[in-house]
Amino acid sequence: FQEYLSIFNPTASAAAIQVRFLPASGTAPPPLTLQVPQGGRVSVNVRAAYLRLVGPHAAKSIAISLGSDQPVVADRALYWGSGSGSGKFGYEVSPGIPGGATTVLFPALLRRGANQPYITVFNPGGSRTSIRAIFRASSGRVLTSYATAVEAQARLTLDVRSLVPAYDGVVSAVLS
Repeated sequence: FQEYLSIFNPTASAAAIQVRFLPASGTAPPPLTLQVPQGGRVSVNVRAAYLRLVGPHAAKSIAISLGSDQPVVADRALYWGSGSGSGKFGYEVSPGIPGGATTVLFPALLRRGANQPYITVFNPGGSRTSIRAIFRASSGRVLTSYATAVEAQARLTLDVRSLVPAYDGVVSAVLS
């Protein structure tokens, strides 16, 4: 797997960016700071940037929170398979969620074969918050409901495969 974070600055001023890497366990490293020129784009090799901050033996499962003093557009490109960088045979591009929300919809999480869908939640607030996820089959039937809490300034990853173990197909989810 090779992951990149691309940040585009559509404004007429340079953007000061802070990229926070949030490991599934352990302490988060200090943020990566960078500048994106007006009308410009910067790509970050996520693995290389993260390992420079924490060293080679750090947690491998991370989420990212991005802060900026200007409105920017961010997306995540993930490449997999043999080869180097973007020369691998498989890829996906996912836009980042532009801001916090109290309800997020996931219309198509493929829960079939070897596919492993995950939902990562970040609580940017100053206090613990409760979340609930309702998973449905394509027919609309509720498959399961899951509730838990996320600590302040922490992340949580929901493994859809383990939450909906007996279903094979496309699952939708409502997270609130």
